[in-house]
Amino acid sequence: MEAVLNRILGELQHVNQKLENIDNRLDKVEQRMGKLEQRMDTLEVRMDKLEQRMDTLEVRMDKLEQRMDTLEVRMDKLGQRMDTLEGRMDKLEQRVDILEVGQKELHQMVHAIRNNQLESRAVIDSVQYDIADMKGGLKTLCENMVTKKDLRFYDMKIGEHDREIFTMKQQ
Repeated sequence: MEAVLNRILGELQHVNQKLENIDNRLDKVEQRMGKLEQRMDTLEVRMDKLEQRMDTLEVRMDKLEQRMDTLEVRMDKLGQRMDTLEGRMDKLEQRVDILEVGQKELHQMVHAIRNNQLESRAVIDSVQYDIADMKGGLKTLCENMVTKKDLRFYDMKIGEHDREIFTMKQQ
């Protein structure tokens, strides 16, 4: 029995060693589990931070989308204003074309007026010369012309001469 007891004791020691090995291994597993739990906690914290950042990014994205929508509306309005301005520019260009045609006509008219002015100046100079000549002739005529007073005087003198001649004839 002693041999059985020794054998049982040997087996118990062997089981004890195995249990110690298992305990050591369990300690190592527990240590690794602790490290894994720490890493999991760290990962959870990081995940929470990432989720917060994602939430922040989502909010920022929403704001950016709103701003983009606002910009699109403003761009549409600018496009409409540009279309309006282009229409107005077309009208202005038409008016400028009309004004240019009018300006050409005015230049032609001014040129014609200048030509007419030169011709008129020549005619006026000729008329002035003729008038000066006529004035000289009129002056001479006026100087040589008999006035009513002169005619009365001559009539009176003729009458006197007639009477004198009549008186002389009668004598």
